This record gives sequence, C-alpha cells and structure tokens, in this order.
Amino acid sequence: MEVFNSRYITGSANRKAAVIAKKFGKPGVAGSDAHNARYVGFGVTYVTAEPDVASILTAIREGRTMAGGRMTPLHTYTRQSLKGALRRIRRTVHR
Repeated sequence: MEVFNSRYITGSANRKAAVIAKKFGKPGVAGSDAHNARYVGFGVTYVTAEPDVASILTAIREGRTMAGGRMTPLHTYTRQSLKGALRRIRRTVHR
C-alpha cells in the first residue's frame, strides 16, 4: 500500500495511509507521483532483499520495506495544480 506520496504536501494523507496499512498488515511502499521527470524518485521504497526481482517481490510481500523520500516543492505542486485547473476550465468553456 502506498504510504508515502511525495505530492501530498501536508503529509496527513501519508500518515493516514500508514496507519491503515499497519492496521491491515499490508506492506508500505512510496511513490513520487511525478508530473515532471525531474521529480521521479522523490518517493523511495527501501527493500531489504537480494538484488533480484523474486527476492524483492518476496521482501515487499513480507513487509521488509521502508517508505520515505522528499516532498515535491510547494511552488511546483501549486503551479502544476493551477495549470491543470485552467485546462479543465478551458475544456468546459469550449464544449
């Protein structure tokens, strides 16, 4: 379950997700939710496993993970959100 998303600016959604994952015994992973290539990797999942696909997947299933990373900068998040809102408004107006 994604317990760290770098675009959740306040962090409350990340904390809530971590509580729910723990409650249901689900492993936690991270996501960058990057809307621009420079922000790929802001969300990081650390996995205790050998460096092969089978070992990594097993480790994730067993919960041998730690999710974390850096938050998307507020100015970037705000700019991208405003651009998206303007696109939706334009689409609605031009229908």
